[in-house]
Amino acid sequence: MVIRINTAKTGVMEYLKTGRRSDCPYLREEKDLVIPVGGDRDLVKKTIKLSNKIKPSWKHHYFHVTVGFTDEEYQKLQETGVRKLTEELIKLLLNGYSKKEYVYYAEIHYPKMKVINGKERYPHVHIVIPSINLKTLKKIVLTGDFLKKKQNAKLIDAYLTAKYNLTPSIEEKKRPLKELEEEVRLMLKRKKERKEIKKTVKNKRSEKTKKFRL
Repeated sequence: MVIRINTAKTGVMEYLKTGRRSDCPYLREEKDLVIPVGGDRDLVKKTIKLSNKIKPSWKHHYFHVTVGFTDEEYQKLQETGVRKLTEELIKLLLNGYSKKEYVYYAEIHYPKMKVINGKERYPHVHIVIPSINLKTLKKIVLTGDFLKKKQNAKLIDAYLTAKYNLTPSIEEKKRPLKELEEEVRLMLKRKKERKEIKKTVKNKRSEKTKKFRL
């Protein structure tokens, strides 16, 4: 299993629907069987559009997560297992945020065409998470600053690989699940502590401002 995350401003929802790419002449319905596994496609599309409108200076307006499996892994997991893994990954990435603060959409692409342009294709999941916090209208930060800190990205990848008994990526060795569970727990604890510190600092600044006004 391999997890990749990219960011962009627009385009992902259209790509999921049509499959249109400059390097591929085939459309989505020709090359993949699409199986929705969570979230709300229309709401995500509207949220990305709104984010672009009210936050035009942002460098990106969504996270595009791709989880790739070997054929053997997909046969082991089936749709039910992929759905569970997807839900757990989203909870890990958005740990600390309530369900009222974000939306997402996820779908499996199971290749009808196993080879295109000489490249083999494998089952994978696309997950789209708009960057905007629906309550605060601020930018969402993924757990462990996933985009910048590769060690945290590798940890989440390794943890899910071990938990679902999958095959590690070529660069990684399989590690004991208990060891990974503890590392994930500590990572989530650090995130919670940082959030509490920021909240305390914000409250103190607010109190000083009130006193100054008085």
